[in-house]
Amino acid sequence: MRIVVMSDSHGRIERIKKVIEEQPTAELFIFLGDGTRDFHAAMRGVPKEDWCVCGNCDFGSGDDYNMVSYVKDVKFYCTHGHQWNVKYDLNQLIDAAKKKEIKVLLYGHTHQTHYEYRDGMHIFNPGSLGNPRSPLYPTYGVIDIQGKNIVCSHLRLEETV
Repeated sequence: MRIVVMSDSHGRIERIKKVIEEQPTAELFIFLGDGTRDFHAAMRGVPKEDWCVCGNCDFGSGDDYNMVSYVKDVKFYCTHGHQWNVKYDLNQLIDAAKKKEIKVLLYGHTHQTHYEYRDGMHIFNPGSLGNPRSPLYPTYGVIDIQGKNIVCSHLRLEETV
């Protein structure tokens, strides 16, 4: 199963649409905040499952800040991350996820890609579609789950200018 993870579009709805086009086999699209309106608009008419959490710039959003859900038997925790001070340190967020026995922890907010595997947990930030900081080009993530194997990857959004 392929899952696409996006974050921080900040008004760049065309980039979300491009990701959707690039990933026709994805079964689930996850958005991690700061552009929930963009995400909901881009997903209109797309016959795929989607999850969305709001970020610190999503004023008036009806989406929750945090979400715990399952893909098959894999427990996911999704958050934008600003409430956990992820720009400074991940430990507070990781400790909270451990208490919930999370297997895949997804967060955004930093506009930087990140992946690590720690204590049986995949910790993944897809980077930013709107205002990337590191790397300096738009990125998103894919998570491939086959049986017990979970593989997290960052992909560069190839833009046509």
